[in-house]
Amino acid sequence: MSCSITRKTTGATDTMSARVAVASASPVAGGAVGRLMREYQAIQQDQIPYILVRPDDNDILTWHYVLHDLPDDTPYRGGLYHGKLVFPSSYPFAPPAIYMMTPSGRFAPNRRLCLSISDFHPETWNPSWRVETILTGLLSFMI
Repeated sequence: MSCSITRKTTGATDTMSARVAVASASPVAGGAVGRLMREYQAIQQDQIPYILVRPDDNDILTWHYVLHDLPDDTPYRGGLYHGKLVFPSSYPFAPPAIYMMTPSGRFAPNRRLCLSISDFHPETWNPSWRVETILTGLLSFMI
């Protein structure tokens, strides 16, 4: 299955094509894919302050984010912090794994983050939370 999402950026058109790597055609996996595609479309309409995010070109269940232009009154000002979200096929009924790839001094790079909004604490997960909610929560730990 593949999808193409187009977003306009200052007069130019940026087309993102995500090939969906889903092992099965289960309704749960299809639900995760549909939900994530809708969330990506919403994020393109209303971008999240300080955060750029998009699905991996080869797997819609893996998203990459960059925290950028963080406020001057934070120790992270001027930095760019890359990370990824890895969603289970049961999303939104189960939380994603969250990784910070860039060394930040706050989180260990390339390791799953132990946060209440991550798969470390599935008992606190709320299926109404979206990618925007997850990344805004992560950002709150940094600023």
